[in-house]
Formats: sequence, structure tokens, C-alpha cells
Amino acid sequence: MFSESLSSEINSSSIKNISLLTNIFYDDELIKVMITQLQEDVLKREILLKEVTKNNKKFIQLNRQIEEEILYIKKAVKLLKENYKVNKLKIIDRKNLMVSGNLIIPENELELLKLEQITEINNKYYTQLLEKETEHELNNAGITTYNEILESAPLSEIPISPNKALIYLIFFFSGILICVVVVLINYITHDKITALHEINKYSTTDIPVLGMIPFLKNKMEVSQLVVDKSPKSMLTESFRAIRTNLQFINNDSESKVIAVSSTISGEGKTFLAINLGGIIAFTGKKVVVIDLDMRKPKIHLGLGIKNELGMSDVLSKKNKIEECIYNSSLDNLDFITAGTLPPNPSELIISEEFDHSIKKLKKIYDYIIIDNPPVGLVTDGIPVLQKADYPIYVFKANYSRKKFVQNVEKLIRDNNLTKLSVVLNGVDAKRNEYSNRYGYGYGYGYGYGYGYGYGYGYGYGYGYGSYTSYYTDDDSSKEKTIFKKIKSYFKK
Repeated sequence: MFSESLSSEINSSSIKNISLLTNIFYDDELIKVMITQLQEDVLKREILLKEVTKNNKKFIQLNRQIEEEILYIKKAVKLLKENYKVNKLKIIDRKNLMVSGNLIIPENELELLKLEQITEINNKYYTQLLEKETEHELNNAGITTYNEILESAPLSEIPISPNKALIYLIFFFSGILICVVVVLINYITHDKITALHEINKYSTTDIPVLGMIPFLKNKMEVSQLVVDKSPKSMLTESFRAIRTNLQFINNDSESKVIAVSSTISGEGKTFLAINLGGIIAFTGKKVVVIDLDMRKPKIHLGLGIKNELGMSDVLSKKNKIEECIYNSSLDNLDFITAGTLPPNPSELIISEEFDHSIKKLKKIYDYIIIDNPPVGLVTDGIPVLQKADYPIYVFKANYSRKKFVQNVEKLIRDNNLTKLSVVLNGVDAKRNEYSNRYGYGYGYGYGYGYGYGYGYGYGYGYGYGSYTSYYTDDDSSKEKTIFKKIKSYFKK
């Protein structure tokens, strides 16, 4: 009856019968899924038929799918029926066995089969192991010779690797190579002036060297007056040497103008101007220091006052020069600040008012020291250097470049500054001990009239070698260790 219902045409009237089929085959999941899918496709066909005709492609395709599903369900039902028949025969046979009393319980039969299989497998493995053991014994008996350990191998305490001696050797030579490379690079790239003799070495003409100023250990934010604080120091003595050299250049009793300049800012021209004024004031001479660097004034900072009235106010005729003179903490030393920063410092310096002011100051003071702007950056200071009795050009050791020496030569040649002399600032006196003791005879021996006599006298009676015990610097006479020498070299 079930087969006939499947073979008949399935439509909306037979959907309920299809749903009943799923309850009949409750123990077969495959048939239940197939019947459920058939039911869904039939419903889809009924819905599609309301929208399209039977000749529609989708309808024909869905109808074919339903026919295939019906065919598969038929085959599944047939197989299920045959399975039921086989199970029925088994049940009948088991019933007959139970009646005869020879029933073997299926669970016990399965357990027996498992145990027999395990036993058979273990027997096979055991047999294979016996065969392998026999083969191994035969091989050992035929190949292995008799041996006996007479002494155990000693364990060495020296490692085979790494080789310490080789590593130390590599690092030693690597360190030497690195040091040589660093020194070579430092030597090639070094273009700074370090000692007095280098000034004449890099110049084509003999530039008069007025003196040198040792390196100041205590760093100062601004240039200050220091000669009055440590009168027995090497620093103060170097300013005394410069003062003495100025007397050899010109020892007239008239009032003198000293003009100080440099190539760039930071070479120590302001420091030289202030302290040179202080060391000259020690001799009882009246000295005034003028800040003519109106673009970057520093005199007022070093002497601790405000830059309110100064040379710019005097030259612009706003104030009289007497109103702009300040007294320092040192007797006989006065100064004039730069004053209000003007828009035209060059024009003020070359004006007639500047010459008039200098004439007034000459009547009051024995020495007029002018701190000029750096001539390597601006040309404001060149006219003042031309008018000065002592034009001084400042270099700084390990700061000024070697090419600055050629700039000085060009300055002398183009502006006829025959009186220009050089001061080297910031020199490490210990590194330049030879030039300190013996270099002044050559450096200051400029001109036949005074150079020869002074060079001889200074070298013996006034050199740094003779005054070593006079200085109060703590480590001025101490020998440097090798490490300090290397450190000082790399600071070069």
C-alpha cells in the first residue's frame, strides 16, 4: 500500500499523507529526511505553479527533482523491507535456539572474540622479539672483540674553545687599530690653532705675537675681571707679560688707544679687554674700557651693571661722555658700556663724534681700551684698529680655525695695519710648555729695534719656566699621568 501511494502523483491533496509517512519510519533517519525534503519541494511546486505555467523552466526542473526524490524513497523503502525480513529470520533462529537450550549470549561471544584476537597479536609480537634478540646475539658474537678498560680518560680543565689568549690578542690589536684610526681621523680633520708657534706656521709673513692667555679652568658665563682676584696666578702673569710687551712696542708718555678684535664671537676679546685694563690699572695708570660692540655688548655683563647709557648715546649726541663713564671695583679702572642698541652702529663709529670723544678721553685717561666687534663678521672695528696705537687681534686655542691666520694677513695687507699684533687665548700651558719657555723670543722678536733685546731678555728672565714656583695654581707643576695625557690629547 505504501509503494502504491508513492507511485501516484503527488499534489497538494496528498501533502498530509506524506507527513504521515515520517511518523511511520521513525526509526530510519534517512527516509525521514528524504520524505521531509520531498514535502518541502512539493509545497514549493504548488507555490511556483501559482506564478508560472507548467511549461516554465523552473517548474519543469522542480518537478524532475520531485520525481527523483520519489524514486530514491522507493528504493530506500525496498531496502528497508528486505532488512526487516532478514531481522525477522534472525529472531526466529534465536527463538529456536532458546528453545533447544544451546543459546550463546551475543555479548559474551563478542568479548571472547576480542580476547582471542589480543592473544594472537601478543603471540606474534613475542615471536618477533625473540627472533630479533637471537639475531642481535649472533651479530655480537661474530663482530665484537674482547676489550678491557685499563684507565678512564682524564677530563681536561682547559677548555678547547673559546681560546682566551687569542681573544685577548684580537682585542688588544683591535684597540690599537681603533686608537690609530681615531688619532688619524682627528689629525686629518683637526683645523684649530692649538699653540703660539702655529700662528707663524700657517702665515706667510711673521705676524707679531703679543702673548698668550692660559686656559681658565673655572668656566664663566660672561667675561669678568679676574686679575684682581688671583694676582699670583698664571693667568694674571700672562696679562703682565702682555702689558710688558706693549711697552716694548711703544713706550711714549702720551695717552694710548688699544683696540681689541677677533674673527668671530667667542674668542675672548672682551675678556682680554677687561683684564688687560685691570692689569694696566695696577701700575697706577688711569684706564677706561669702551664697549664698541653695539650689536652684541658684553662689558656691562662682566662688570655687573645695566646697559642704559653708553657709547651709542654719546655718538648720537643724546648724552655727554662724562655722564656715561662708570667706575669699576678696581682703582683707576673705569668703563663705558655700549648703551642703547642703535640701528646704524657702523655709521656711529666712523662719525666725527667718535674721534671727538676719543680726544676727550685721552685728556683724562692714560690708556683707552676699545672692545670692537669681530671683524670677521662685520667691518665696524676696522677703522678703530687703524686709528689705534696698539691694535690687538685675539685667537682662541682649540676654537679659532687655522684659516683665520690668513684672514689676519689679508686684514693687515688690505688695511695697512702694520702695528697689528696677536694674542692667543685659552692655551693649555702644560701641553705647550716648550713654546711657553722658548717661544716668546721668536714671537716677540719682531723688528730689529726692540725685538732682539726683548726676545733675549724675556726668554731668560721672564719666561714661564722661571716663574713656575711663583704661580699658585694647585697642579701647575704636577706631572700628567699617561691617562691624563691621552685624555688631554683627545680634547685637542
